[in-house]
Amino acid sequence: MKLFSRRCLLALLAAFLAFLPFPAWADSAAPGIVHGSESKNQSEARNYHIPQSRDHQEPSKPSQPERPAQPPRERRVQPPSEKPVQPSPHNHQEPSKPSQPEKPVQASPPPKERAQPQPERTLYAKVQYAAAGTVYLGGARISSNSPWLPYLLPGMWVRALGRWNQVQFASISLEIVRPQRFAVYQGPGGLVGRPGGWIKVWYLPGTGSQAPQPIGSISVAAGAQASLLFYNGTRGPVGVPPPLLPLLGGLRPGWWILSGRPGAKGIDWQKARPFPTRAP
Repeated sequence: MKLFSRRCLLALLAAFLAFLPFPAWADSAAPGIVHGSESKNQSEARNYHIPQSRDHQEPSKPSQPERPAQPPRERRVQPPSEKPVQPSPHNHQEPSKPSQPEKPVQASPPPKERAQPQPERTLYAKVQYAAAGTVYLGGARISSNSPWLPYLLPGMWVRALGRWNQVQFASISLEIVRPQRFAVYQGPGGLVGRPGGWIKVWYLPGTGSQAPQPIGSISVAAGAQASLLFYNGTRGPVGVPPPLLPLLGGLRPGWWILSGRPGAKGIDWQKARPFPTRAP
């Protein structure tokens, strides 16, 4: 009975809706709906709200007309900036300095020729005086370390081998050439007839039976030892005064230096050594 009444109501409702005007959207309704009548299931579906699914998508919008392709714009390349790049404070580096232009290579001047040493020369000169390794000759001088220097006397002649350096003659060797033979005594002057202290006396040999003659003397400081420079020839000592004799025996010919202790009667000669006529 209930089912019959329900069907009757639905039929009446459908008849009523058939006389109503349908909206425009009713023509495009879902399939299954027919104008003027609908099925039972379709009628029931209209009374319920069917929720849309999460996958529901909005209807796609009509596509816009494609715009004509624009020609690519010309890209302007900016020239590199001339400003120096600022160094990072964490990796600081000194900016490189601009390279300097290379200087032209100048030709070096030819090496200077070394002054050629002057050739050795032999000098004969008359002595004015000698002191502290220098023999003075007037306007020139001779530098020498010859052992003859302490026995030079003004007026003697010397022969020197060496080279000139302006007014100074640097000698390699020096020897006395005039007089050739002489003797030099240094000791108490009273023993040789010259009282008054110690003296240094130069003697030349006498001719024939004559005694040696003094040619010069200077005062010297007193000492403990007297000395005698002389040449010993084949016939004995040359230029030695008699008060200084006798000398030590057994001396061969050549230059000698004797040394001894002065006494009341003469010199006690104790030692003899050859005189080095050349510098060592």
